Amino acid sequence: MAKIFRGATENKKEYNSFTIIIHKMDRFSRKTGDAYQMINLLRSFNVEPEAIE
Repeated sequence: MAKIFRGATENKKEYNSFTIIIHKMDRFSRKTGDAYQMINLLRSFNVEPEAIE
């Protein structure tokens, strides 16, 4: 994950945003509050999580 964040912040001129595909949301985070916190963190780095469950 750190490598993705580094790439997202270093290459802002090349990319507007990234999308991370999450296969099962319950595997992403077991607690709803933690999931929302991580989603907000990802979005702050212009990374959009997408669940395909």
